Amino acid sequence: MAFPLGYSAPSLSPWQMQFNGLTFGAGTAYEIVGIQGVSDLPMLNTGDIARARVHGEFPGYNLLAGRDIDVSLDLGFKNGGSTSQALLKTLQVAINANLTNTVAVNAELPLWIQIPNRPVMGAMVRIKDAKYPYTFDYANSGRISPELWFHATDPRLYGNPVSTTQSFSSAATVSIPTITYAGDVDMNPIVTFASTSTGMSNVTVTCTVGGVAQWSINVEPGTVPTATTYVINTDLHTITKAGSAYYSASATAPTWPNPISLVGGMMTSSSKSAVISASWTGSGSGSLKVDYAPAYLA
Repeated sequence: MAFPLGYSAPSLSPWQMQFNGLTFGAGTAYEIVGIQGVSDLPMLNTGDIARARVHGEFPGYNLLAGRDIDVSLDLGFKNGGSTSQALLKTLQVAINANLTNTVAVNAELPLWIQIPNRPVMGAMVRIKDAKYPYTFDYANSGRISPELWFHATDPRLYGNPVSTTQSFSSAATVSIPTITYAGDVDMNPIVTFASTSTGMSNVTVTCTVGGVAQWSINVEPGTVPTATTYVINTDLHTITKAGSAYYSASATAPTWPNPISLVGGMMTSSSKSAVISASWTGSGSGSLKVDYAPAYLA
């Protein structure tokens, strides 16, 4: 699961969507007939357990699973037969390009949507099925009605990604204070600590939300080499050092965000602010960066 890191939300009109650079919906040649799964509650992974030899269940944790989004289009309502066929080909090229990413780490692409009175939001999806039926309507009027099925392993809808960096020089601490968060559900940021000098050791990165520490990770118990980058992915619970998987046996075991916590790794509402900070022994120069995006359920 990941938020749309490296992407920017496009400018869309109400009831428009965009996938892989192709915009469809109001005011385009790709009329939207219906959308399902955007405002619905995502699927649940339930932990309920059946009781033995008696009615009912023992309640367990209900955690959100992935999200399915179904989009019904109409090509031809405003176009002739040959034009509809050309539009269909353009749509197929945009959809099929996603299939070449089935092995890549960034296989999921953002499916953006503009719902009236909401920010532009994107689900990180892969295409799971697409049907382009040739029907009686197509034979008589050139009308084609594609059906697209997308699946997101992350149930969240994300707003425009945000990246904030704080540089430091000859210091022993650095912080990115009061990160404003507009989402209404928890999300987990990516934090990057980069050194540009020697002189630092025993580096610890901490996230505090609403005055409550969410996690504190000793990313480097030893000496920090010059020009070295540490990346903390609080969603995947991974730490990389200079681009390689890294965890020192002598480091304090990471305290990751509780997966069943309502606060999670970041925050859950605009009334709470996050502070990302780092401290170390000695003095040095570098930067601390946090990448995140406001997350919504609908």
